[in-house]
Amino acid sequence: MHLYYSNCEQDAPNLLVLNVQPNEGFSLCVNGKKSNQNNEMQKVKLPYTMPIKDKMNTVDAYENLIYDALIGEQTNFTHWEELKHSWKFVDDIENVWKQEQPQFPNYVSGSYGPKESEKLLSEDGLNWWNNL
Repeated sequence: MHLYYSNCEQDAPNLLVLNVQPNEGFSLCVNGKKSNQNNEMQKVKLPYTMPIKDKMNTVDAYENLIYDALIGEQTNFTHWEELKHSWKFVDDIENVWKQEQPQFPNYVSGSYGPKESEKLLSEDGLNWWNNL
């Protein structure tokens, strides 16, 4: 039940958007009531981006891995047996691909992916939220 939407209004989805490098952060997009007497709703974006000064003091992920290797901490490393067994899956896939070339939908680098992904979502009345 939408308390503040009339039948003609379209509500926006509540979204949590995670941003990765180079602009680490997140934004929360929610529906908020406008400060008027008409009970109108508006989309509100609450962004957070990590400040540059904090990035300067952050330990690089590779620094942590090198340190773990030096002290013998193996938690973030794959054991040889696990690695060997995982290649069984890759080898099976590669053997099938040698016999039958898969039809992958290609897309331009930097785009939001193949057009087929939009078609797939639209069949269920959904769509990607690219412009936030």
